[in-house]
Amino acid sequence: MARLRDVYLYPYSGWPNFPWDEGRDARPPYSSAVSDRDAAARSARAATESLSMELTAEEITSRRARYHLGMVGDPHPSAVEVEAHPEWAKHGFLGHITISDGFRNVLPPQRTAVMAEAVYLALRPLALEEHWAPALEAAMGRVRANDYRCSWVSSWKRAPDRTHAVRIVMEIADDGYGRWHVETGKAGAVLRSTEDLSGWTWVKNFETMAKEMRFDERGRLVVGRGSGFLHAVTTIDITTGEVLSDKPSEPYGKNPVRLNYSGMPGTPVPPVRVVEPIDFSVGGGAGPLSARVNSYHSEAERLDDQLFSETWDAWWRGVGVPEVFLPIEYFGGEAKVSMRLTKNLLTVKRHRPPESVPLLPGPARKAARADVEELVKRVRKRFDLPEPPRLT
Repeated sequence: MARLRDVYLYPYSGWPNFPWDEGRDARPPYSSAVSDRDAAARSARAATESLSMELTAEEITSRRARYHLGMVGDPHPSAVEVEAHPEWAKHGFLGHITISDGFRNVLPPQRTAVMAEAVYLALRPLALEEHWAPALEAAMGRVRANDYRCSWVSSWKRAPDRTHAVRIVMEIADDGYGRWHVETGKAGAVLRSTEDLSGWTWVKNFETMAKEMRFDERGRLVVGRGSGFLHAVTTIDITTGEVLSDKPSEPYGKNPVRLNYSGMPGTPVPPVRVVEPIDFSVGGGAGPLSARVNSYHSEAERLDDQLFSETWDAWWRGVGVPEVFLPIEYFGGEAKVSMRLTKNLLTVKRHRPPESVPLLPGPARKAARADVEELVKRVRKRFDLPEPPRLT
């Protein structure tokens, strides 16, 4: 069991100036389905980050420290649909959200509210199962009371003169990215602040910025962005609030190009509803497509149970991070295994379009084993690990 600290929707934001589903060379106009998903991903950032902070404050114990939901499929004609899978919690995955057709036209504050309520409904079955539903209700109540906004303020850091102090203030904007400024204070009162600057999409990046900010030999504040996407340093004169240097790679900086969806006044707010999940258990499924995914998923889950058993603990410790996340995603695209490493988390993702899974149960199970073995092979090569335990 772990202390719950994070829940997010994947994709967790669009790229700054083009949709997540499009390549860097893509140019507008984008399809309505792509734009709807991108608008939802951007609006979900404030929703999930604010809920994550409130859940952390509740000190909830759960199977994993972080959970994610996938945003899949073409938009539904009229509603945002939530398909919850608490049985997948041990793998850090809680289900799917399908957004509504025309979601990009809903006004940004309303989009954020809809995404927050959808994530809340996806968490409820797990909260009931693990007996922390009252904590979830309390956390969500505070999110609603704050109008679904996500803001954060660091503690004060004393300046070299021991009289003044500085702090970082941030809020996640409608485009899914943080806006931040530095305030200079004296005796608890704010004297001045910088202009708003652009930052990354996670509150924890701003927490890192605050921890690492320092003063140079001339008494100027030096702030490092603390994000793999923002290898930049900002220098600030705290006596005037002037930003002296801010030279990250575009599209970041003082006035970056950002793709945003302002919405259309009068667009109806879609309802959020929970739908019955597809039965991926052995013997379940409804029709050829879900039946083939059922066979694949049951075998992949059986093998994943072995990967998380005590037999594999020593092997995983060689990775050197406290948490390993092995999600499976079932939606369009190509079948592949991808890997992402951060300071605290290794994510090895298996992407399997349902139509790519063999139709017959035997070959579907073989495909699942091949994907799990490829996962292990990638990790072993990346971290130069010894021969792993045998999968049975």
